[in-house]
Amino acid sequence: MRRSIFCGFLLASAMLAQTAPLDDLVAPIALYPDTLLAQVLAASTYPLEIVEAQQWLQQNRAFQGARLMDAARQQNWDPSVQALVAFPSVLAFLNSDIRWTTDLGNAFLSQQADLMDAVQRMRVRARDNGRLVSTPQQTVSGESTIEIQPANPQVVYVPSYNPAYVWGPGAYPPLGYGAGFGFNPAVLIGALFSGLLSFGGWGWGLNWLLHGLFLNNLFFGHFGFGGGGLGAHSLWAHNPGHRLGVAYPNRMVASRFAGARPYQSYNRAYNRSPAPSHYSAPARSYRSSNYREAAPRMSSPRAAPRVSRQSHSSHFKAPRSKGHSGKHR
Repeated sequence: MRRSIFCGFLLASAMLAQTAPLDDLVAPIALYPDTLLAQVLAASTYPLEIVEAQQWLQQNRAFQGARLMDAARQQNWDPSVQALVAFPSVLAFLNSDIRWTTDLGNAFLSQQADLMDAVQRMRVRARDNGRLVSTPQQTVSGESTIEIQPANPQVVYVPSYNPAYVWGPGAYPPLGYGAGFGFNPAVLIGALFSGLLSFGGWGWGLNWLLHGLFLNNLFFGHFGFGGGGLGAHSLWAHNPGHRLGVAYPNRMVASRFAGARPYQSYNRAYNRSPAPSHYSAPARSYRSSNYREAAPRMSSPRAAPRVSRQSHSSHFKAPRSKGHSGKHR
């Protein structure tokens, strides 16, 4: 009897050790509304375009509202990145540590179901801790599977929180969190995208049961993001044409995308060896998981390497229509 209990304890400990790295990785965005989370996960697979978008936004501060979104759609970025311009606090957050953003995207490409399960584990823990509740800004629903939706589908409040406040100590990415839990100013997506609800709402969504990320093709077609796919909804597919040479986490993932640069070619392209991680490496750190960091260290958008799109055009042939991904207290 004691032996069986001890074996069960060891098994539970081993499972916790395996899931902890992904749990820590997703903690900074696990409590985002589902539609925004879906968009962020898709956009994170294009880290250099996220850097470009932040730089572009800083250089075009005069653009506001619908004019800003019209200008963003003209940029040669994946739609998931173009639409992030509507959420400047999220874009800045993803740029605060582009290595973490790259790791997030790599994990989503290589372990999509596992990463989505990690989000659900963190949400359940946050709810059980009393940190995740329905508010005037958001509606939280579900038991074993928790969904977070804007209280008003035309207004999105991006949460801003310290993971240690929500879940306690952990090996979270060091992103300069504030204290407690709050919300950034409202983003009036209904004003930015007139008639949004008539076209099925936001362009990205999650299916927790199937571990899938789907696109609202009505949104893509009507608001000029290039179509999406056939029917009202379609599954999201990563477009390597927007990867800009950033290495994939392993050969298995790279083999799924014809023409993708291998890890060694990426290092040669920048004439540098991989930068050492600036994260600490405690035993529970997600650095110990089975995907490998690939992006060079970029402490700020200005430090990002500028990548010529023309130089990569011969490597990537996927057309846009087949590859959409798309302060506190």
